[in-house]
Amino acid sequence: MENNKTPLLVSISAVVGILIGIFVGMKYQKSGHVHDVASLDGAPMGSCSSEGATANTPLIELDGKSLYKDQLPLEIQNQLYETAHQSYERNSSVLESFALQYMMAKDKGNVDIDNLPSLQELFASGEPTEKELKEFYEQNKTRMPPNTKFADIKPRLVEFLKGQQGRAKMMEELNKLKKRGVFKILMSEPASPLVSIDTREYPSIGPKNAKNIVIEVSDYTCGHCRMVHPQVKQFLKSMPSETKFVQMNFALRPEGTSGRMVKGAYCAQKEGDAKFWDYHNKAFEYEGDKEIDPNTIAQSAGLNMDQFKKCVESNEAREFVNKTNNVLNKAGVTGTPTFFVNNRKLHAHGNIVDALKASLN
Repeated sequence: MENNKTPLLVSISAVVGILIGIFVGMKYQKSGHVHDVASLDGAPMGSCSSEGATANTPLIELDGKSLYKDQLPLEIQNQLYETAHQSYERNSSVLESFALQYMMAKDKGNVDIDNLPSLQELFASGEPTEKELKEFYEQNKTRMPPNTKFADIKPRLVEFLKGQQGRAKMMEELNKLKKRGVFKILMSEPASPLVSIDTREYPSIGPKNAKNIVIEVSDYTCGHCRMVHPQVKQFLKSMPSETKFVQMNFALRPEGTSGRMVKGAYCAQKEGDAKFWDYHNKAFEYEGDKEIDPNTIAQSAGLNMDQFKKCVESNEAREFVNKTNNVLNKAGVTGTPTFFVNNRKLHAHGNIVDALKASLN
């Protein structure tokens, strides 16, 4: 933005930025394409497909020697994978946008593939009412910069709500197309690097020598982990017999509540796997008014509180948290929840149960 714009315009732009952040979704642009979609219901998920020629092609010549992907350090392999997967998701979004554009144009009798109507034309929205605008303003004004008046931001709110309605219509129609099965993304999803994680000292469910190993990496203070926890429990109830599920807890903030909760899980396991799972489930299902605390969870799980408190404060528990974090960092974990299926990181969209089951051998 130019420096000579008034502070009011700066504030309006800031508000729009905040509102767009609140309503994350597809960018509704004049070109008619949808970009930067984080996830879509029904998007390709599950086991990774072949990487094609990449695995057999050297990626770099270094000091007179050609190096292949699996010869690179795991950290570099993970970085390459993340950038490749981001590109895959962006390209998938572009192709889904095109499929929507084409099929909607076809329904209207215009199938000139080189001259399709834009998505804005296909999903044109009417003007929001004054009541809708004011209601939206009142609901979100606390998120806006101070002294932002309705009259000043109204034109931007009109633009935003029209775009929001257009996005909602697009998502509805795209989901209908997916259910009809009228298009399929044929690009190969990149395979995540093969990792080696020693899970022997971590709590698990299922046979020790199972054909499939699923690892969940979570943090007890992570909101997303809390959201997927019911789906994980659902997966455990219907988990195939030849599958072992391993729980590994990654402390996003080892010196804070996050670290204390993971220490608590370690100490709960010292009293047996059953006690660990009690602690684990109660931690994710905690709905108290106060900040979550390992002692509170331990007490509700029926642990020996004298032993538990000593254990949580011990060097042994601290070293366990640090060691686990180091192992998971090397495996490419940068956030939670993260799932590994048979030593490969899983990028799951939509329902975790479906994604995990689709990834099993």
